[in-house]
Amino acid sequence: MKNKILNLLPLCLMALLLSYGCARQPESTMETTSPTTGKNQTGLVYQGKIVAQSKRARTLSLKTGRGEGAKTILIKYDAGTKGIEYAAKGHTAVIVCKIQNGELRATVIKPKTAKLPPGITGIQTDELKALLDDNEDMILVDTCPRQQYSAAHIRGAVHLPASDYTERAASVLPEDKEQLLIFYCAGPT
Repeated sequence: MKNKILNLLPLCLMALLLSYGCARQPESTMETTSPTTGKNQTGLVYQGKIVAQSKRARTLSLKTGRGEGAKTILIKYDAGTKGIEYAAKGHTAVIVCKIQNGELRATVIKPKTAKLPPGITGIQTDELKALLDDNEDMILVDTCPRQQYSAAHIRGAVHLPASDYTERAASVLPEDKEQLLIFYCAGPT
């Protein structure tokens, strides 16, 4: 009797898996895993660096994650996609998607902007121009990579790329902690 039950156990298990184990949730209500946080979320929001764009095929390649966990995903867009002007190769973006016909389709694209820490304020281009025109006593720091800095930078700016900050900050930044410092970067760093 015991042998008969043991012989039938694999068949029962297979029947159970075939009937229940292979069922899927409908795509419109699927939870996804965030590529940046690794947590489940409702909806499809991806954040990463745009590594390619095909205007003819209306597709974007977005690199998400870092290190070994990084992956590149293909996202389609159409005339209804808002913010397509932010889909520039080399820049980071936050892309809200939906699944349509089994493919990721962008609905909204936003630039990923840096958040300023407490006590730090942003400056607009016209404000900076006024300070430069008035020869304001300040230190202007360009944080772009060397190649971008060599190609173009604001006159009088000190070059301190983000990659060298730890090693060079003490030699470039002033001892006077009240000195006006303005950091800028004109590209995807």
